[in-house]
Amino acid sequence: MGQSKDLSPALLRDISNLYKNADDYNLHIIVGEEPKSVVFKAHSVILRARSSYFNTALSNNWAIKDGDIIYFKKPNISPEAFRIILKYIYTGTISLDPINGDEINFVELLTASDELTLTDLVDYMQDHIINMDRNWFKQNIVQVFNTVSRHEDLFHKLLEHCTNLIINDPKILFTSSNFGQLSEDALLSIISKDTLQMKEIQIWEYLLKWGIAQTNITEVDPMNWSLEEFQELEKVLHKNIPHTRFFQLNCNEYYYKIRPYKKLLPKELREDLKLHFIIPNSIPKTSIRPARIPKFTLDSNILDRKHAALICSWIDRKEDTAIYLPNENPYNLKLLLRGTRDGFLVEDFRKRCFNQGPTLIVIQSGSTSSSKSGQAIIGGYNSSSWTGSNKFTHSTESFIFSLRNDSHSYISTLSRIVAENDAISDDDSHFIGFGHGDLYIFKGSCQKKDYMYGILDKNKFSMDELEVFQVVKDSETFQTL
Repeated sequence: MGQSKDLSPALLRDISNLYKNADDYNLHIIVGEEPKSVVFKAHSVILRARSSYFNTALSNNWAIKDGDIIYFKKPNISPEAFRIILKYIYTGTISLDPINGDEINFVELLTASDELTLTDLVDYMQDHIINMDRNWFKQNIVQVFNTVSRHEDLFHKLLEHCTNLIINDPKILFTSSNFGQLSEDALLSIISKDTLQMKEIQIWEYLLKWGIAQTNITEVDPMNWSLEEFQELEKVLHKNIPHTRFFQLNCNEYYYKIRPYKKLLPKELREDLKLHFIIPNSIPKTSIRPARIPKFTLDSNILDRKHAALICSWIDRKEDTAIYLPNENPYNLKLLLRGTRDGFLVEDFRKRCFNQGPTLIVIQSGSTSSSKSGQAIIGGYNSSSWTGSNKFTHSTESFIFSLRNDSHSYISTLSRIVAENDAISDDDSHFIGFGHGDLYIFKGSCQKKDYMYGILDKNKFSMDELEVFQVVKDSETFQTL
């Protein structure tokens, strides 16, 4: 019985050699715009075999020949992208490493691959972009999202990834230095999402910022705008305004952030908003869009969703490279006490926070030099209940920490327990805290003793705000006060 053997690797090797070592090229492709266009030499039979685009474009009906040479122009693809694509066509391999120190434009390579109907390369590039880290997306999100929004049927996988990324981490798009270059349709696709994880007033403010960037308006104060400038901006924002949930705002937000721009709104909406904020529960003529659906709600004057996700990652002992994204946070933080609302006294803590299970204490400290702003967020996690037993409680999971009061900078110090038997000072009075003074909440002191590190560069702190949260897994239910 005969045997067969796959010798295709040798075939691929020999064809790959034609990429650089051939002397019988019959195709000259002029790629890019003058004066920076580049001529690439190739074999028409190989390009036609590998790409249905070239199979049509290089046919007798389309190709321009001069003797035995076919000349073909491709001005809308960059030479850098085409060089990578041509090597892929010949060798079946691709390298996305920087060329001469210059990063490859992945989006440009993706769109060029699609235009040349290189389906496998399109799929590969989508997966490659999806796997890029957050810093890359932060720098390139506008270009990527503009492209995939414009070609949503072609790049569905990447569009879905970008949409979910933006919905759950809106700052990656809205704080981009290129935000003003976002296309209207791309912005509309995000603004219209019910699950966009952003405060409505912030959405409005960024919508204004984007709209103004599309106009010639230079005056900051809308009170000094002309009627023509309002009309110009209204025209720019016309499609997006109906997707703003104005009726979900509070009175202060309406008065200070919406009313100055009321000329941008339809007359009926202006009247309905005025009625809504003067006479609660009035019935407007305007259709009211429902409030957006939060995936993770956080009632805090100190923490943002990123801070909360980071702290909850510490609870689960996540590695630094695997911390939860805000939309992945498996914990709910139920506010038990807020100092400026409920009081800063031990009695207030005892009344609201005893016997509540695992809790997170967060303090906005105003007198430390540990951050450039002169403020820091400090706190601690108690994996069991505060009970006022006047004893030290054993714990292997408790920790204390400090964070910069900045959404762009997270950990200053994470300090886990060392002396496990003295982890929690379950006092009934002013010695409530962690360790033998590693963090005493009501004495305003934090000196390293039983935890790995000190959390501030001073041993004393003042308390501008205090918040205590009950920490509950999603599958659990909150206790009621």
